[in-house]
Amino acid sequence: MAVRRTGVCPVVTPRARAGHNARGYPEGMSLITSVTSTAGRMAHDMRGSVHRARVEGEKRVLERRHRRALAALGARAYALALEGDIPASALAAEIAEVDARLADVQAASTHQAADDTGHDAAAAFPMLAEDNA
Repeated sequence: MAVRRTGVCPVVTPRARAGHNARGYPEGMSLITSVTSTAGRMAHDMRGSVHRARVEGEKRVLERRHRRALAALGARAYALALEGDIPASALAAEIAEVDARLADVQAASTHQAADDTGHDAAAAFPMLAEDNA
């Protein structure tokens, strides 16, 4: 079994080494050919990456559309249940969850509004207090 040395072209046997150029490329393979081959492989890999990214992007767009459609369906079902067109008992758990989340949003809004009016604007912005005086 032959021992492979690093930095030497693996295609070349010691007897044929005299026919190689100084860089270790076979006689028929020039530096330009090697660079061209490498560039071709890189271009192929790049096309594959772009294709995968495009497919992933399209998948995410479809997922977002699906989530929006589900949200619209849920909003419509909620409205119909409140109007009485759909029996509320079929969606009782979901409607209770929506109502609880709506109450949380309203509570947070009133808390934020109270915080917004509760600060001292003159202390925060003394230059405005001088203008109002």
